[in-house]
Amino acid sequence: MKLPYGSYVVLPITSGALLRKNSAKFKDYGPYLTKNTPAGVEVSSQLNAVLEEVFRKFDIYMSNDMNLAEFNLFRHAVGEAQVTDEFFRDKILTNYCSVEGALTIRGFKDYVLEKNQRVGGGKVWQWLYAMGYDKDLYNVDFRNFVVTFHSKFPLEVTVKDALETSLDEVANTLLIDAQLKKNINVKGFKQVPG
Repeated sequence: MKLPYGSYVVLPITSGALLRKNSAKFKDYGPYLTKNTPAGVEVSSQLNAVLEEVFRKFDIYMSNDMNLAEFNLFRHAVGEAQVTDEFFRDKILTNYCSVEGALTIRGFKDYVLEKNQRVGGGKVWQWLYAMGYDKDLYNVDFRNFVVTFHSKFPLEVTVKDALETSLDEVANTLLIDAQLKKNINVKGFKQVPG
């Protein structure tokens, strides 16, 4: 789509039609996230994929690492207190795989799993439920996506959280109005004057 020069609000939305739950159930560990093996604790492939998805969600700068601000966003999302810069540096970055002041994906996974072992097996489940995952490790609340802009000229993009605005409602109203103006006849629905 080619757009003339100007300012635009881009609001990614979906009807949810393409986000249906996969009907196949996970099989390799049933309800368990990890299992003990002679070599140590083995993480299920599903949990591994979910932890990578969670990491990507909070890697808001798409830098393949998690800085203090991103780490605190994660902690806030799971109902944990934020940590200070000193705590992050001294307790997180020194104990888990990190690079240049940020936690790597491996470090993030190790942090989550070690926290789970230290405080009991339910911590990961508690965090996953807080982030919208169900017992099959399916997230019913969000999907990660990437929006790409291409231009012949320099772009300035500002990312804002639309959760506390009425943008979703306005966008849905505009979409519905546009569909009604096209006189799309949907079985069981009719256009009401007004």
